[in-house]
Amino acid sequence: MNGIHDMGGLHGFGTVKVDPNEPVFVTRWGSRVFCMTQVIDRLGVWNLDEHRHEIELMRPQDYLEWGYYGRWMFAMERILDRRNILTTAEINRRVDELSAGLKHLTPPANPDRNWPLQEEDKVRWGAWRKEVQVTPQFQRRAARTSTQYSSPGPHPRDQLHPRQGRRDPPRGCPGLGLPGYPRALSRREPSARL
Repeated sequence: MNGIHDMGGLHGFGTVKVDPNEPVFVTRWGSRVFCMTQVIDRLGVWNLDEHRHEIELMRPQDYLEWGYYGRWMFAMERILDRRNILTTAEINRRVDELSAGLKHLTPPANPDRNWPLQEEDKVRWGAWRKEVQVTPQFQRRAARTSTQYSSPGPHPRDQLHPRQGRRDPPRGCPGLGLPGYPRALSRREPSARL
């Protein structure tokens, strides 16, 4: 993976400031998205992996701008639309009506709506693992066993810039004495390379 959601090792986002008095939800709509997601999770509409994958499909700019619960809302809308439970057109119409201050809202009208879900259409919640009965293929013995730790040394990937290993093959930089660093990093301050 090399998407914007995989931010490990990236620099330039500033320090993380922790406010001990920060409320659980900074916005009211964030709390509503959280609650809707928890309810839909339990109804078998999606599983954890599918929800996370939808977030990973966001455009990088949207991922950074929408915030934590905005990403949840993005994933929820896309999955509900794909499963024909609530279409994007219905969501957009409701947003327009609420923005215009209308008191009487148009009820969703989708005669082919896939709701309520049939049991066979429900998705098991959580990270899905196929449950298979396994029978051991060995005999348990009372003999003692021992293990030996053996390491050939650091992995070559550990010598690379945090994101370099997932892009192009490294272009060595003899001036630094570290073969995995790209040439562009050799012109930066030493702290920028670490």
